[in-house]
Amino acid sequence: MFKNISKILNSYLVKFKDDFVNSAKDKKKLLLLLVVVALFLLVALYVYKYFIKNLINKKHQVNKEFINKKGNNSDDVLVLYFYTQWCPYCKQSMPEIKKFEDYVNGLNAENSYKITVTKIDCDENSAMATKYKIQGYPTIKLIYKGKVYDYDAKPTKENLIQFLESTIKKKI
Repeated sequence: MFKNISKILNSYLVKFKDDFVNSAKDKKKLLLLLVVVALFLLVALYVYKYFIKNLINKKHQVNKEFINKKGNNSDDVLVLYFYTQWCPYCKQSMPEIKKFEDYVNGLNAENSYKITVTKIDCDENSAMATKYKIQGYPTIKLIYKGKVYDYDAKPTKENLIQFLESTIKKKI
């Protein structure tokens, strides 16, 4: 029985040796194929990096909820309030933000420019938090005439009004 297994294994080894010797003749073809595949991959990588990637990764387009509804008045102001549900400071400042928002909504009827307060839950909208590089909560940013201003004080209605007035340089 072992002799039969030995003969079978020996015949497979001889066949493998013959196939290996014959394939040595095809090594040039194999090498040429590898060079062609490598060149194809390099060309594909170049095309992706300089052409396709730019089409796929277009710049962020602002959602319609962040577009001022009265038009594109350059005096319009956008106040972004970034918060999370779990943050105790956010929970503490939310009533002040609501007071400020109510105050601003009353001003919008009187002014030629519009002030919009937008609350952004960073757990639900991490893309906006990433876009504005939010690192702590709560964070308040004001966008006016294409510039982003960071608020760095205790979020009270009075402080927010003062920040707004000093940024837009108008008494409100």
